[in-house]
Amino acid sequence: MLDKLKKIINKARYITEFIVTIIFTFFLASTIYIKNYMGYFHKLYLIGTVVCFLILVINIIYNFRKSDKKIEKIFLNIAIPIGMLYLMFMIPGHVPDETTHFIKAYDVSMGNLVTKMDENGDSSITVPVGLTSYNHTEVKNYNDFINLTKTKTDYNNTEKVISTAQGNSFIMYIFPAVAFLLTRIMNINIIFGILLGRIFNFIFFLICSYFAIKKISFGKLVLAVYMLMPTCMQQATSISADAFINSILLYYIAYSIYMIFKKDKLSKKEILGYIVLTGLVGILKMVYILIAGVGFLIIKRKDLTKKEKTIIILITIVFGSIVMLASYISSTKYTSTTEANIIYQEQFNVNSSEQIALIMKNPKHVIKAFINDWYYMGKHYVYMAIGSELGWLEIKPSETIITAYLILLILATVSEKNQEEFNMKNKIWLMLISMGVIALVEIAMYTGFTPIGAEFIGGVQGRYYIPIYILLLLCLSKKENYVKIKNSKNIFILIAALLNLCVTAEIILYFI
Repeated sequence: MLDKLKKIINKARYITEFIVTIIFTFFLASTIYIKNYMGYFHKLYLIGTVVCFLILVINIIYNFRKSDKKIEKIFLNIAIPIGMLYLMFMIPGHVPDETTHFIKAYDVSMGNLVTKMDENGDSSITVPVGLTSYNHTEVKNYNDFINLTKTKTDYNNTEKVISTAQGNSFIMYIFPAVAFLLTRIMNINIIFGILLGRIFNFIFFLICSYFAIKKISFGKLVLAVYMLMPTCMQQATSISADAFINSILLYYIAYSIYMIFKKDKLSKKEILGYIVLTGLVGILKMVYILIAGVGFLIIKRKDLTKKEKTIIILITIVFGSIVMLASYISSTKYTSTTEANIIYQEQFNVNSSEQIALIMKNPKHVIKAFINDWYYMGKHYVYMAIGSELGWLEIKPSETIITAYLILLILATVSEKNQEEFNMKNKIWLMLISMGVIALVEIAMYTGFTPIGAEFIGGVQGRYYIPIYILLLLCLSKKENYVKIKNSKNIFILIAALLNLCVTAEIILYFI
């Protein structure tokens, strides 16, 4: 009986850690709120915070001992509490564009896998009145947020709004849509649907991350540290489409590398899985489709004939292209533009068609803008990807912390003993893929957000490059000549956790 109980506890240890973390963050948030807005410590919440913290620490220590030094388990053990802090203390609507994703997710929860259009080709989404108020301009601190949780949501009192995300695929919103559906069925405040949607997205991220680290042939440590970056954690614990996009793309990269270096013969199921995943990548964002090229490195495998390699790559290209084009055609049908976008375009002289015409006429101009952008903003984009500007880019953690995390990433890359590594040709190929994705992002921002003829590129954020910076880090990974550090897995993950705690502390101080 005791042995069975131990087995159950062992299997459920991460689930119990997740539940205890939710309870702990609730008590902690309540304690902080009452102390700062009412001026005293509430004994019940304070005791609950302390007790849950001790239970959580015991749970984490137990999970460390049971991890068998497997990095994917060490990652999961730390990612759960760290991510939950971001989820709880980053006020909903303060993650970039999160409000517009609330609207799209709610539309999907109503069964509209594709946003409806009228006979004029215009489209809008029907949501409960007030859902659009969950944003960075209306909810500025924890007091505003708590006041919103006390109101009742009338799901019959609705309004029609436009979302810039309404052309996005419903697949990216499945989890928050389920959360909204549940809160609507239970007729409770929609803010709890937002929080539940964040939790569902976070669980999906944890699952994808765990298997990505487990699956990848080398670079497990740097991938684990990478996934713990503050920006990555912020996006993973939000309702932003980035939660789904980053989860899928990072897993896709890990899966592709697994296919390249797997010692045993690839099964038909594994090849099919890769092709299907490529199709899913095509649905996400067109700018990321070049990442499918990582898997093309299977040409180095000796167990596949030249014909088999050609067939696999051709099917992957054709299938991925069809899905991508279908997704693009579907998204471009939505001609409605938000009032804020119209004002921005008029104020800053932004016109996509005229900008494209200028690029076709004088391509050197956009090349110059690209060079200027990376010359002046390159460091900024790297730091933003790590976490230098969180929330709606208004929360700026100490540059020392972000620099320390960048150093940690580099050290994690060169301090890991790997069984495999990319050769020089592979590295050049991955660098070309990375440069291609960067170029596509820059072109998209140049045509959609930059004044006509400008010699800079506007609207670019470091988070757009999260799926490709990892490729550059993996190019630094080596089998030999690595820096030997004892217990490097535990040390690097714990340092990443400590740096994240510093960042979450700054988030809390910002909203108090």
